[in-house]
Order: sequence, then C-alpha cells, then structure tokens
Amino acid sequence: MTHLLLAALWIATPVAAEITAGHIYALDKAGSKPIFEQKTVVTIAPDGLESQTSKIVDASGKTVMTEQTLYNGVKLISQKIEQLQTGEAWELEVKGQDLIVRTFSLKDGVRKLEDTDSEKVSGSLVSGPVARNFLKENWEQLLNGKTVEARFVVMELGGTVGFDFTKKSATDKEVVIVMRPSSFFVDLMVDPIEMTFDAVEKRMIRYRGRTPLKTLVGKKWKPVDSEIQYQQEKPGG
Repeated sequence: MTHLLLAALWIATPVAAEITAGHIYALDKAGSKPIFEQKTVVTIAPDGLESQTSKIVDASGKTVMTEQTLYNGVKLISQKIEQLQTGEAWELEVKGQDLIVRTFSLKDGVRKLEDTDSEKVSGSLVSGPVARNFLKENWEQLLNGKTVEARFVVMELGGTVGFDFTKKSATDKEVVIVMRPSSFFVDLMVDPIEMTFDAVEKRMIRYRGRTPLKTLVGKKWKPVDSEIQYQQEKPGG
C-alpha cells in the first residue's frame, strides 16, 4: 500500500520526467512500417526512486501491453505487466532477497489469480528499466571488456534466468552490449539480445532480440523477435 501511495504521489507531482517513443519493427525490417509503437514515461523523485509506465499499441492503435515498474537505481521494488494479446498479467514484488511473482488470467474483464511463485535471489536482480541502470552502473567494466552478470526476471517463467552482459563493439558515438543466457542450454534456445547505447548519454537507442510481444501463428501465440528504435520526446510533447 505504501508503494502505491508513493507512486500516486509521484504521478501527481513529478520531479523529473523522461519520455521515450519506441518504434518496434519485425526483425530485419527496420525500414518498413512499425508493427508496434511503445510510449514510456519515467518519473524520478528527489530521493532517487523512479516510476516507469509503458504502453505498447499495435498498428491499429489497440493496446496490447502495459507495464508499471517501481525501482531505486538498480534495486527493483515492484512491477506489473498486462499482456493483453494472450490475456495474462503478472505482478512482481521484491522483499529483501525474496522475489514473488503472481500470475493472473484476464478474461472478459475478470482478473483471476492463477499461480504464485517465489525465489530467493542473491546478487544483481534486473527487470525492464532496472537493466538500463544496471548497465550504467557497470559501464566502465563493460567498456574494459569485462563480463557482468545478473538475474533477469522472466515473468512467464515466474522467476529469473541468469544472463551475462558483454561489450560487442564501441565507438565514440555508439556502444553495443550483448545480453545472453549464462546457461549453455538456455543459450542454445534463445538468440543473444543486442542493445545499442549512445556512447555519451548512455541512453539506449536500439534493441534487437526477443520481446514479450506475441504473434499468432495458426492457433498459437509465438514470441516476437524485433528491432526497436528509441527516440526521446520532450515532456508535454
């Protein structure tokens, strides 16, 4: 309840806001029309706590996914995601070293709790926007060729997967970071994710790889691998 009250206060009286538009393309089709559009707003409180809200719409303007995350630097506090394509939702909270993930079904306006998973996590825990701060915190290590590790929350699994982050390339304009599963067997099933950052601002400008979005193949929803191009917008724009 305290977290909800704080989040409401920040939305009502934002201290600083960062607004980003994400143009989501089919993989290797960045020159074509985006298949989804994303709008993300980050609000920062004086004590460093951040609240991020994000909405993704399809080509027709229909909302397909929403996300709300509360975090402090690299410390994840809570996250809520609604995957409206598949009628699923997740709520995550972190209490000390305990990660709790609740899975819901969404049908005909009814939200039903389906499962609750918990996991003890040591080391770095990242999800969504926290990954950006995690990479900034380890920026010099990455540029020096070091590998940094973290547990990444995968909502559909109700827990975390280990990932390694390494530098693929760097110029005075762009830095490309590769994110790949630490497990050899998971790495065989999931292609590495590439994230391109502005070398000066340390701001993500491109993302290439697996997303939580889906596409319907026959009667089954399949994960979408995409390229996302990010563009900052001015608050109120």
